[in-house]
Amino acid sequence: MQVAEHDTAPGTAKELGAFLERRREQIAQRWADAALFRTVFTVSRDEAVEAGKAVVDALADVTRSGRLEDVEAPGFGTVRDQLGRMAAARARAGFTPVQIAGEVAGLREPVTALLRAEFQDDDARGTACTQALAVLTSTLRLVIMETTVSAGEELIARQRQQLLEVATPVIKLWDGVVAVPLIGTLDSARSQVVMESLYTTGGGLGMGLSGAKRLVKEFALDSRPGQGTTVTITDWVSGLPTPRTGAS
Repeated sequence: MQVAEHDTAPGTAKELGAFLERRREQIAQRWADAALFRTVFTVSRDEAVEAGKAVVDALADVTRSGRLEDVEAPGFGTVRDQLGRMAAARARAGFTPVQIAGEVAGLREPVTALLRAEFQDDDARGTACTQALAVLTSTLRLVIMETTVSAGEELIARQRQQLLEVATPVIKLWDGVVAVPLIGTLDSARSQVVMESLYTTGGGLGMGLSGAKRLVKEFALDSRPGQGTTVTITDWVSGLPTPRTGAS
């Protein structure tokens, strides 16, 4: 995936990369005070600075490739690792992907200020590098949004599974006897959780239906509201004597 294409000259991209390398320390120091870094690295500011340096180095790698608009460009992998963890922490704190992307976009301003100061006597070069920086940070924002959304989906999936397990508890009363208290509809998802829990709770072949499921060729469990639950077990008969033909 790419952001909208812009005409960034290869020379401008390389010049931006050289600037990032020269100003690595200053940029990291300013980013350490930004909300995205400050709220994650609450114990040690030095850790925030080191994380900022890693991100600056990664963005310099992107500029060297000349692929400022490409989220798959070399360097963005490191960005996903560094800023992605911070974005995930912000998401767990209740921030939306859009809010987190806004914080990422806010990292651009300190760099822009340093750019203007360095190229104050060369407006043309300063403007070109500032535009290239805008393209780079736009792609960075997209990368972090994708990472945050993906992390959020994984979190929701884990929470859904945990809720299923809580909603379908299998309680071992004594050897060979378990209780499955259920409230609501026993749909296919909850049925699967019950079956898996029976395997792990009973040990060996499991108990009741779980044991049957492992011994037969076909096993189906269908539960419908107001109609009850139907279990269908199919096995293939083998070992029957072969019929003999001819005179007895």
